[in-house]
Amino acid sequence: MSFKGHIEAGETDRFKAVYQEGDTTLTVDSPGGDAEVGVRLGMKLFPEKLYLIVDGFCASSCANYAFTSGATKFIKKGWVGYHGNLSAFLGKDRDKSVVTLQTQHHLSEKEIKAFFRGPSLLIKEWGTVKPTHFRYLL
Repeated sequence: MSFKGHIEAGETDRFKAVYQEGDTTLTVDSPGGDAEVGVRLGMKLFPEKLYLIVDGFCASSCANYAFTSGATKFIKKGWVGYHGNLSAFLGKDRDKSVVTLQTQHHLSEKEIKAFFRGPSLLIKEWGTVKPTHFRYLL
């Protein structure tokens, strides 16, 4: 499978439509996009234990939620760029962030706990910088 372009509304439905049991690899080339959609996409990708290949670039919500969801990651040609994380998107206070996820983004407590134990945990210590000041993995 491959994904190229901005992460926007409908991506999780598109993923479900093309994903077939037994698929093992996802190739991405994305500047990122909608953080809420990125979270939901990451939550769909994480249990599939995919081999995730960056062929081009993977930045912002692609890096935070899709890249970190891969069981194995490979940067074929390009880069991965971070400029924030879920705390930056929702606020520094975790309890308030959880309430925001539940009320504004309609995520269940089970989904939130799974995400904080999964991909989000991998990036929570990386800090936050302005979108124009990415941290790169080359």
